[in-house]
Amino acid sequence: MAKAVKKKKKKKKSAASNTAALNKSGMVSSKFIKKLEETFAPANAGVTFWTTVFSPPGDTHRNAKIRDDLGDSLRLLFQAREVTSPADLVPIPGSPGSATELMVAVLAATGWPKNPAQYPVPSAWKHDAAVFRRYEIACAINILLRAYNTLGSGGSVTWPPHKPGRP
Repeated sequence: MAKAVKKKKKKKKSAASNTAALNKSGMVSSKFIKKLEETFAPANAGVTFWTTVFSPPGDTHRNAKIRDDLGDSLRLLFQAREVTSPADLVPIPGSPGSATELMVAVLAATGWPKNPAQYPVPSAWKHDAAVFRRYEIACAINILLRAYNTLGSGGSVTWPPHKPGRP
């Protein structure tokens, strides 16, 4: 009599197997997020972007210019990810000393989001790379707001702000 062959049941992946490593800022690690953190580090605010060339000392419109520049640099990321027709993708060049100008340089150097060989999506998100790319844009917002707050331009001293009653 032949032995009965047991069918192996497929094990469901645990929640832990669907997670990726977090960086020191609590964001999922990716090469692109790391590049953004290096480029737009809070210590670089006022040095490599939002410089005196962008807005001279004493400029009463500095905060408004930075606000608009934040929007432009993030719009640039959305365009790079969401626009599929090259004719529709007109890069926002950014003014000298702006975060947008620096973001243009980062996108040109990395080829993000269309360079998965150099800037891969973590394996936990391989099934939905578009969602992860949008997550990277959300991280860019966080990174730029940390830099903005370093300048003392608005909000709390730290970003993200702590919840009341918690350390």
